[in-house]
Amino acid sequence: MRISIISLLVGLLSIVSAQAQPYCSKYKTVTSTNRLMIEDHRSDSMDIVHTRLDLDLRDVANKQIEGIAKIKLNSKVGSNSYVRFDFEGLTADSVNGAMVSGYSQSDTTLLVEFSSPLSLGQQTEIEIYYHGSPMKDASGWGGFYFSGDYSWNLGVGFADDPHSYGRIWFPCYDNFIERSTMEFYVRVKSDRRASCNGVLQGVTNNGDTTDTYHWKLDQTIPSYLACVAVAPYTIVEGTIACLNGPIPYQIHAKSSDSNKVVNSFTHLDEAVQAFEAAYGKYRFDKVGYSLVPFNSGAMEHATNIAYPISASNGSLAQESLMSHELAHMWWGDNITCQTDGDMWINEGWASFSEYVFEEAVYGRKAYEDAMKEDLRYMLQKGHHEEGGYRAVSGQPHEYVYGDHVYKKGALVAHNLRGYMGDEAFYSTCAQFMEKFKYSPVSSDSLEKYFSQFSGMDLSSFFRDWVFRPGYNVVVLDSFSAKSGGSIDLHLQQKLKGTSDYHDGVPVYYTVYDQNWNSESGQTSMSGQYEMKTISSSLTPAMIVLYDKNEQAQARTVDRVVVSESGALTLPNFFWSNVDVTSVSDSALVYFEHIWAAPDAIKDFANLPYRLSTHRLLACDRVWGLDN
Repeated sequence: MRISIISLLVGLLSIVSAQAQPYCSKYKTVTSTNRLMIEDHRSDSMDIVHTRLDLDLRDVANKQIEGIAKIKLNSKVGSNSYVRFDFEGLTADSVNGAMVSGYSQSDTTLLVEFSSPLSLGQQTEIEIYYHGSPMKDASGWGGFYFSGDYSWNLGVGFADDPHSYGRIWFPCYDNFIERSTMEFYVRVKSDRRASCNGVLQGVTNNGDTTDTYHWKLDQTIPSYLACVAVAPYTIVEGTIACLNGPIPYQIHAKSSDSNKVVNSFTHLDEAVQAFEAAYGKYRFDKVGYSLVPFNSGAMEHATNIAYPISASNGSLAQESLMSHELAHMWWGDNITCQTDGDMWINEGWASFSEYVFEEAVYGRKAYEDAMKEDLRYMLQKGHHEEGGYRAVSGQPHEYVYGDHVYKKGALVAHNLRGYMGDEAFYSTCAQFMEKFKYSPVSSDSLEKYFSQFSGMDLSSFFRDWVFRPGYNVVVLDSFSAKSGGSIDLHLQQKLKGTSDYHDGVPVYYTVYDQNWNSESGQTSMSGQYEMKTISSSLTPAMIVLYDKNEQAQARTVDRVVVSESGALTLPNFFWSNVDVTSVSDSALVYFEHIWAAPDAIKDFANLPYRLSTHRLLACDRVWGLDN
């Protein structure tokens, strides 16, 4: 068999190496090491225990709401003389309470003063009457929406600072730290239903063509995960067999969309069960989605995801979105990032969970394909789209909802799985969810707990993959077989977008003999070069690294069995028009695109072409027996 290359279309692009600089945002400081410090310490002195919202959502035509927020507070120090809520775009009409002496409102805050300082452990309740037309984020993503007979909120704003967006429809501490239980009394026209967090406690007919829906969430959540959605809904509902018994699910949709919902959510049960197997029990009292006419994504409101109607069209095309939002009930709702600079804990792990869903429902290959698609994009485009190679921790405000958070964050979680092995990785995930249930977490707490519980020192992994930018890639320079089945592997580590070599890198290898029999194993390496001796019962004809994509490194691979002549499709190799001109027997061929500089072993100065400074292409194969 001969492979002839008809044409080669490889773009030689310059590498942007700009790095994010330390900076301050509203509720965080990013240090030069990309480790985050919290600046909003209100919760240390005054805790919000419970939030009850009485909402009047009848005046949809004028986009008006009226509300009463009843907020129960607990003093955690002995000298609290006031409380400051985040509150933006609406008007506070009055503030009442046994300890309230007055209040003042600015553009973004509501300051409530007490008649005397609260003592340590003293509780009080504040009742705030307000009204207005709630705002939307300047980006168009986030805020409160009125569209036709729908009204709903999306709890984050992509452009605003902070991104958390509870403050635009009720007074709160609008950060990722403060959590409270929630209760809702929502008055709507009788031809509509209100859907909120938690479990429906009852519906009251007010006798005036309006109904009031009472919802209650017993688990604590931050302000941005609170929600309401109102429309002429019907409910597609049932139960899912979970670790702690059956959990109800409710999908709110118009009756005309109900059949489509059933088909598009075919694998909802399997998704919940897959995530329970991976991350431990489901910790809320309901699985819920509310369909809304919004086509730019979904929002993971706890137990009541705001979900686009277009994604529930009767097909399974948007299952990745369905599973991503569901995964937030673990990553982003049960535990939440402490600041938006560590949003990869919410979004990166939810994106990784898309792979987990694919593996559970469609098999390992589907998992790998989803991972490789993100890897291919990030290696080719991620640094160009976001001004350089970035660490997943410490994102600046404008990139909190960018590709380094979602896609690279998913790749980092995948790599941690490869570092730890499945048993240690998934058992640690589950215990992490239990240890920090209903709590905010940071990349530091993630590192410390995963190391402590697993007994593995993961400091180098977090340093290399979480707090530093770029990628590494381990390549096999050569191997030599010795008597007795030992094989010397000469390994080299190359870099993309970073100048620091990774330590303790797991190296997964597969030995193939001439008959395509294979044996796999694992070793490790640190630094730029290392020789490792392995053993195998096979006589090696080819050795490949990461045959099952155990690590997302600066490498994209097409593994092809060539058995007939014709054009090859090699999306990960980034060659076009690769043609097989003749075949005498089949061959197993690996086309590797290494996204790092080749070794400068030749002088190309006097040749009519030049050596790339940031990529190399390699091809290895095992011929069939007749070759």
